[in-house]
Amino acid sequence: MAEPSAWSNPIDEAWLGLVQEPVLDPDAPIVDPHHHLWTRPFPYETAELIADLTSGHRVVATVYTEAGRGYRTDGPEHLRVVGETEFIAAVAEASDRAGHAPRICAGITGAGDLAAGEARVEELLEAHLAAGKGRFSGLRANIFLTFDSAAGTMVPLPGWETAAERPEFLAGVRLLARKGLTLDLVAVHPHLEQVARLAARVPEAVLVVNHLAPMADFAATQTPHDELMAAWRRGIEALAPHAGVHLKLGGLVNPFMAHSLPAFRGLRERPRPPTSEELAQLYRPMVSHAIETLGPARCMFESNFPVDKRCMSYRVLWNAFKRLVQPYSEDERRDLLMGTAARAYRLKGLAA
Repeated sequence: MAEPSAWSNPIDEAWLGLVQEPVLDPDAPIVDPHHHLWTRPFPYETAELIADLTSGHRVVATVYTEAGRGYRTDGPEHLRVVGETEFIAAVAEASDRAGHAPRICAGITGAGDLAAGEARVEELLEAHLAAGKGRFSGLRANIFLTFDSAAGTMVPLPGWETAAERPEFLAGVRLLARKGLTLDLVAVHPHLEQVARLAARVPEAVLVVNHLAPMADFAATQTPHDELMAAWRRGIEALAPHAGVHLKLGGLVNPFMAHSLPAFRGLRERPRPPTSEELAQLYRPMVSHAIETLGPARCMFESNFPVDKRCMSYRVLWNAFKRLVQPYSEDERRDLLMGTAARAYRLKGLAA
């Protein structure tokens, strides 16, 4: 299968190396709540991850996010996704045995169909919990968007307008919450009202919206950027009354999510990568509004590596995030860099 053109020459280490920075606040602990491991569309396995995690910042733990790998090839169809949790748990255990300092994949966010019916969802979650050996943290549901390989981007799923209101899906989310597990959601700004309604219907659920729910323009005619930004801000504000909703801050270099963010899309075409100051400036309007609206205890910075590594090194990215947390108190900075993620994913020894 041909890979999307966005992945052609995805990581150029020589180009990334053109920007070198000292690590800001090197003793600040970090939990990275969103990264992947894969072989395709380009290799990013344990060695590459550890090299990034140990490039200067004090990363204490990570949360792996499902990437569709390692599925079982036999057995019940609804349980085949559990193979990914089995595989990643084994990778994490091997890393621990090797003595690597960061606890990689201390949490695992897996895949599965929460609308499959109570019996099957129960079986699915129990299988994930057993396979995760104490690391399984929850599921990521893709109910709003799907990947269009021909267009090389994310497009709306048919029926997304009511996807989070379907009784069978709500039953699955309630079961997930009863087991103390977290639900990740891939969403863009038109979906945030749906997320808010889901949170109102299942207030006990811990929901984590990925990648700042970026602006997306699916209209046939191009919507002005100012209108998109205003709509995005209203969407974030719709989440504010629902304490169970959390937001990941990052991921806007993702070529499949940055629909209406030309400043981020253009980073890879520059002669040099952005500095952390430049990145912080690009992120600040959205990040600041999100934090001020939801509070630091509901927001967490994420790397989204290796996807976002197309445009900056791990050191530069987290330097940018540390610049963005400077206006906040020590406790608030700790939440944004570590505490919120540790609590949302219930990471052992860190979720105080």
